[in-house]
Amino acid sequence: MVLEEILGSRGKARVLKFMIEHKEATVSEVSSKTGMSYRFAVKHLDNLVKNGVLLRVNSGNRKIYKLNMANPRTKLLYRLIRELIM
Repeated sequence: MVLEEILGSRGKARVLKFMIEHKEATVSEVSSKTGMSYRFAVKHLDNLVKNGVLLRVNSGNRKIYKLNMANPRTKLLYRLIRELIM
């Protein structure tokens, strides 16, 4: 898949595609819906936070991950992924 080649990781591509489709999610939601382990979901989500593509927001005991649409790279990835999956 083109997205995997661009991002360099099948897991990161699955997480990012899921986040584009759902806008926000917890680690458990990402893990269960993408079929990856909780550990790998955390790894990819945290990497996307580190790169400014996602934001991590604390909500009580839960951490919610959201697209960071204020980041120009996120907007570009959003448009690219929407075009690839539509």
